[in-house]
Amino acid sequence: MGLGMKYRNDIDGLRAIAVMLVIVFHAGLSVFPAGFIGVDVFFVISGFLIANIIKNGIEQKAFSFTQFYLRRVWRLLPAMVTMILFAFVLASIFYLPADYAPFLKSVKQTFLIVSNRYFGKETSAYAAPDADSMLLLHTWSLSVEWQWYLIFPLAYYLLQKKVSNRSIMLCAPVLTLIALSITFHYTTAQPTKTYYFFASRLFEFLIGVSACLFMPKLQSLKLIIKNLLSLFSLGGIVYIAVQNGVIDGYPNGYTLAVAVFTAALIITGTDHKSLVNRVLSTPPLVYIGKTSYSLYLFHWPVFAVLHYIGYNGLIWRSGGIAVSVVLALGCYHLIETPLRKPRYGLLKTIALLIIAPLLFIIVFTSISKRFDEFSYIRFGSELYRINHTLESANLKQRQRCMNTNVTGTNVECTVGYASSHKKALLMGDSHANQYWNFFDIMGKDAHILVDMKATSLCLATPEVYHADLYLKEGYYYKTCHDNVEQYYKQIKSKKYDYVIIAQVWPNYANFSVRSKLDEKSTPDNSIKEIGVSTEKGIRLIIESGATPVLINTMQPMPDNYLTCFYEHFKTRGKYVHNDCNQDSRPARVAWVEQLFSNLKDKYPSLVIIDPKDVQCPNGVCKAEINGIPLYRDVGHLNDYATRMLGQEYLEKIGNPFKLQ
Repeated sequence: MGLGMKYRNDIDGLRAIAVMLVIVFHAGLSVFPAGFIGVDVFFVISGFLIANIIKNGIEQKAFSFTQFYLRRVWRLLPAMVTMILFAFVLASIFYLPADYAPFLKSVKQTFLIVSNRYFGKETSAYAAPDADSMLLLHTWSLSVEWQWYLIFPLAYYLLQKKVSNRSIMLCAPVLTLIALSITFHYTTAQPTKTYYFFASRLFEFLIGVSACLFMPKLQSLKLIIKNLLSLFSLGGIVYIAVQNGVIDGYPNGYTLAVAVFTAALIITGTDHKSLVNRVLSTPPLVYIGKTSYSLYLFHWPVFAVLHYIGYNGLIWRSGGIAVSVVLALGCYHLIETPLRKPRYGLLKTIALLIIAPLLFIIVFTSISKRFDEFSYIRFGSELYRINHTLESANLKQRQRCMNTNVTGTNVECTVGYASSHKKALLMGDSHANQYWNFFDIMGKDAHILVDMKATSLCLATPEVYHADLYLKEGYYYKTCHDNVEQYYKQIKSKKYDYVIIAQVWPNYANFSVRSKLDEKSTPDNSIKEIGVSTEKGIRLIIESGATPVLINTMQPMPDNYLTCFYEHFKTRGKYVHNDCNQDSRPARVAWVEQLFSNLKDKYPSLVIIDPKDVQCPNGVCKAEINGIPLYRDVGHLNDYATRMLGQEYLEKIGNPFKLQ
């Protein structure tokens, strides 16, 4: 286990409990809803063992940084590289191009030992649905471990040179308290991201260090005290593991308790007569503990790919556990154990196990980005056709013009007939932005230039305030209010022939719309204010000499449509077109339909365009055209869809700009 330290069966038994908690949790079994605390047990054990290695090596005048890192690399990297190769195969078989690229990036971040930071940015929170299928998500803890290996040995070595062992013993709890205060600061400031931070995990390693330093002083405790303390600590870990809600704001008080319980088990476990020592030292637990690293490495990629292809039933999860065990045992006996001892010097080892795989993944990522044929090889011609069609239709300038282009006319943010003297203004939220191709077709056909302006989540009607979805209740969306004010100033300048407003109208009933900033609003009041404000906007448009145009809300995407649509590619199964379209009837919102009807009656010149007129012919809504999905995401059509719907609208209904 380290220089001058005898091997301890009980620590491997403790590792076994930790890895079993993690695996059962990741398998989605409800037995241990907080089984992720097994990682915290590993962190404390790591702090204890590394402190022992360095402390004993320095005391015996046998410590070498080169040998320390050489042993760490050969102990951990061969198995990790094998696991990454396995994950690479899984991703190459099952992961679609949009998900394959982030996987390749995560491989690079793992070899750079910063995957904890990467996943902290890429996920909304630990154990969130968006993290379920990330094949290397579990490497965040390996990166934290390596960051500990890089910082602690040098810090301890320098501290030992400056102060006495007694002073080091006093420093350990002080530094632990400082690290703990840092953790609680992060937990308060960034509660959904702090899970992955090294700084927020440092106190756990330091508790392990403290256990190493104080253990000799606590050996005189009576056996009955050790038994009570160890039983209470083991029971405490199990108790926390079965609790719900532990994940909230993690690391938190539960984390501290788990770390203290683990340190107590390590300290009391030196007595072979203690009951918990004898339990943890049983051969089955010891064997599982010895293989725990490989078990940890291989279990998550198996579960991640099952999540990704939608195989989440109990039988599949149970099978996932079985496959993980087989893979882990193979890795342990064929890779981890035979390659545990260093084969080469430090520089050659780093080149072989870190730099070479890193260079490979960098080159491979570059090649896979450049050659689309790689996705054709993996998934066949149909997915290649779909992706190529969607990519060809994608308008990058549309994305650049979102939330910008507030005043004036930016040529890059216009569509339609470029040299026309007739102009239209389209304004609204991101649903206005999605209609670029639709109005490009209409504008070219009617010889009209359309100036595209849009602000996300912004109601483009005058003289109202509404909440900002990204801010706390009570704030108002100042950027939206200011931008809309600029839009109507330009409308009053009488330079537009048409003014088009496109919104997800139903959403704004819940945005606390009000006419005065200090008012409070209910959904019913919001609907009333939306009606009043929209009518004001139409009057201002008509007074400017322009024709007002309202765009009704598109048919929303059916629940889980894109997941369903792409699943057959992942599993190489058959697919019947529109088989995933469960919500096929047009979605009508009563208050929106009534508002549009009343406004049309009051202002006959008002033009109303409803995308559902072509999206839902004969009362049945399409979710795809020519086998290509119409949706970019849950709330937006893609650029291919708006082009195809624009062509259909022109052919079947006519050009609204020509009908005036």
